[in-house]
Amino acid sequence: ACAALFGSPLGQVAVETVGGSLTASRLTADLLAGALEIPGSAEQAALALGGAGDERSVPGLCAMLDHAMPPDRIGEVLADLGRTGREHPELVASARGLLSRAEETEPGLVRSLIFGVGRLGPAASAAVPELTRLLDSGEFAAPAVCALGRIGPAAVAAVPLVERFPGGPAAHALVLITGDRRYPDGYLAGRPVGSGRISADTPALLTWLAVNAELTSRQADQLDFLAGRPGHQAAVGVARWHHAGPAAADDLLRTIPRYLADAIWGPPAVATLTAMGPSAAPALADLDRLIDSRTRLGLYEEGLDRETREDERRLAALRSARLSVGPGR
Repeated sequence: ACAALFGSPLGQVAVETVGGSLTASRLTADLLAGALEIPGSAEQAALALGGAGDERSVPGLCAMLDHAMPPDRIGEVLADLGRTGREHPELVASARGLLSRAEETEPGLVRSLIFGVGRLGPAASAAVPELTRLLDSGEFAAPAVCALGRIGPAAVAAVPLVERFPGGPAAHALVLITGDRRYPDGYLAGRPVGSGRISADTPALLTWLAVNAELTSRQADQLDFLAGRPGHQAAVGVARWHHAGPAAADDLLRTIPRYLADAIWGPPAVATLTAMGPSAAPALADLDRLIDSRTRLGLYEEGLDRETREDERRLAALRSARLSVGPGR
């Protein structure tokens, strides 16, 4: 019904309504592409198509970045395009231009753009100079560190500056860029075993080591401690599977499924079952229950449209995990 209004005086509202849902955007993609040529609807159409991972959004998104002030959703849309695995150098070039004007741009928009550029991964390597410059900005340094880590080895020129930052986010970025375990080793050596405040980066660093190298005996003790803590059980699920293998299966299957619908711990729980593959077959009923549910997950995003889109992304991840774990239904 909304799609039928794209060319009418209510077109802008109709396009914005459809763009609130990734599924609706995919179903009306051809109509949205036509709306790219309609004044007043073009911006929302580009955002909706970009959220659906449609390449036809790229010229409109570039125009937003080059000549206007895009909405904060721009980072979310870049992340959605990044999930397609396709490269869009012209989009990265436009993002670089806006990042170079960060000081004169609304801070929320800059943070959103840094997030989105990072989610483009190695395809955003051309933006390393702009992100590196932001390491001296104070306000944008922390998200820039994370974005450089997501870009990976292509961000090696930024390593000396990232090394100046203490803490887990920098250690995580540095190991993603260099593959050198001395960064997580150094950080984890300063974290307690069995007590104290749990850093959000500790599970991520333990996971990197478990997947790409191996844990020291002290790191294994840190992993075991987190495996007994509510919530963090999900955060270290992938690390436990890679570290202990089938020996950890029974405990993982006892604890992980309870987190599948959780707003915070859901994604690592789904990632754990995906990593386990067929060994997680006893959890198929839990996955099917959520996939078949007619009730949205209890997410707490800013705005109902954003909650809808995140729920759709979670559903896609659940379906992908379902394919990894067992045969189709």
